[in-house]
Amino acid sequence: MIIGVARHCFSIDGDGVITFVVFHGCQLRCCYCLNLQSLVDGDRFKEYTSGSLYDEVRTDELYFFTVNGGMSLGRGKLCFLRNFIHEFRLL
Repeated sequence: MIIGVARHCFSIDGDGVITFVVFHGCQLRCCYCLNLQSLVDGDRFKEYTSGSLYDEVRTDELYFFTVNGGMSLGRGKLCFLRNFIHEFRLL
């Protein structure tokens, strides 16, 4: 599940315009968590497949080439999503 897709972000992960995909859910429950929204009930967040996420963000490709930007995947515990991320990267 994904909390949201933030477009046209600057200075998050490197230079250029970044599209930031914010995942929901984390099993760690760290006391210093910066994103408590990722810990709440996930019923209100959208569920994506790797293909539907790719369709959602591929429109940003022009920005990536023009201003040396890219994508960043964050929040949640991404190591639990390695198959999803691998499939996404293959697209």
